[in-house]
Amino acid sequence: MYRGKNPKALLTIRLILQGFMEELQNKAYEDICITGLCQRADVSRQAFYNIFQTKEEVLRRCIDRIFEDIRMKRTENGNVDSRESIYIFVETFYRYRDFMELIIQNHLEKILTEEFVFAISGLAEQEGEGMEPFMDYQAAFYAGGLTQVLIHWMNDENRISPEELIELLHHEIGLPYFSERK
Repeated sequence: MYRGKNPKALLTIRLILQGFMEELQNKAYEDICITGLCQRADVSRQAFYNIFQTKEEVLRRCIDRIFEDIRMKRTENGNVDSRESIYIFVETFYRYRDFMELIIQNHLEKILTEEFVFAISGLAEQEGEGMEPFMDYQAAFYAGGLTQVLIHWMNDENRISPEELIELLHHEIGLPYFSERK
């Protein structure tokens, strides 16, 4: 997947991501084809394949944008405590709730969880905790649990408020990964 800074490539990525989101709003994930995506995004198939190999890569890039927002907020806020960490996750997911609902409707939770594991591992390494033995297991545990809580919350017709969810996660359940930083 392209990670460079070429303005033309970045524009193509933005067009493809926008086109993908429009396609996903109008049809099932399994019915999205590269040709239709390229037509909607107004890019050539060659331009698509210069950057992505599959529509799953496009989906993962869309999900990664959520975690980029989370990383940015955590960096902006400096030394965040556990409550603030949970707040950033919940608030960001809530802001992207339309996209989250599309992921759930299309049964793509596994991909979301995989990207979540990757993001949490990256956050831990960024905070200097990445050297802990078995960190991959810890990241999988927290990502799986938090992803399932967020999915359950999104599916709940009588959904509690984001603030109530934050309190529940922080005080009732307790997420050790988000413990206070030194």
